[in-house]
Amino acid sequence: MIVRLQSTMDDCRRLVDYLLDVDEDFGTPLSCKVQIPVYAEKILQNGRVYVIEENDQYLALICFYCNDCKRHIAHLPILSTKRQVRGKGYARVLIQQMIADCREEHMVRICCDSVNPVAVSLYKSLGFVEDCREGLQSQTKVYLSYYPLQDILLEFLIRIDSDFRPPLSQKVALMDYVCKIQSKAELIQEWIGRKLAGLTILYCNDSDSRFAYIALVGVDSSCRGKGIASKMLQISIRTVRTRGFRILGIHSNNPIAIHLYKKLGFREISRDGDRIYLELEITQSK
Repeated sequence: MIVRLQSTMDDCRRLVDYLLDVDEDFGTPLSCKVQIPVYAEKILQNGRVYVIEENDQYLALICFYCNDCKRHIAHLPILSTKRQVRGKGYARVLIQQMIADCREEHMVRICCDSVNPVAVSLYKSLGFVEDCREGLQSQTKVYLSYYPLQDILLEFLIRIDSDFRPPLSQKVALMDYVCKIQSKAELIQEWIGRKLAGLTILYCNDSDSRFAYIALVGVDSSCRGKGIASKMLQISIRTVRTRGFRILGIHSNNPIAIHLYKKLGFREISRDGDRIYLELEITQSK
C-alpha cells in the first residue's frame, strides 16, 4: 500500500528510523551529508514522501520536491527499497506516483542523479534521459531528467491539430516539435483544474534584433469563449516588454484570431493568400 507521509511527529520519527536503517545503501551514506532528523523534518515540510507499507513496516520510499512555482523543476533526492524486498517493482511504482504528482503540479522537468547502475536503468525505462556523467569509472554519477509536461503537450497538440489549416501534424512531427519548444521557447499555459486548456508558444530569445515571435496560440475547443487566448496573448506581450524586446510578430489565417490580434494592437504587415503576418510594436513603460 502506498502512503504519503505527513509533517507529523510520528511520521517524522518513522521516516528518520527508515533513513537510518538504509543509510549504508547509498553511495555516500546520507548521514555523511546531512543530519538525518533535520533532513527528515525539512523534506516532510517542503517536499513529498511516499512509502510502500506492509504490516506496519516501511519497505520502500521516495522523497522529492515539486514546489518550485517559478521554474517548475522538481528534484528527486532519495529513492530507496529495502534489500529484502528488492525485485518486487516497488521503486517503479513510487517513481510513477512521483511523475503523476509532478504532472498535477505542472512541473516541466524532474531532475535526479545516481551512482547505482540498476537505478539508472530503471529511470531510463520509465522515460528519464541521461544529461551527463561525472566521476571515475567505478563511481560514475549519472544525472538524469524526466519531462512530465511532454506527454501533456503532445496530447494537447493532438487535440487542437485540426484547428489549423493545414493541420500542424502535416508540417512537423508533433513529438519532435514538443522537444523543440520545450528547449527553445517560452510556453504560456492556461490550466482549468488539471486540464491544459490553452497554450501559446513564444520565442523571445533573439536579444540582438529584439524581435519576438508567437509560433502558436491554441485553445481546447471545450474551453473557448472564456477569454483564454486573450489572456495568454496579454501575458506574452508583458513578457516581451519585460525582456526589452521591440517587436512581436505572428502569422495567422484564422479570421477570428486575426480580429483578436488587431484588437490587442497588432497591425497587418503582409499577406500571402489568406495567411496574414502581423506585428505589434512594443512600447516600454516609462
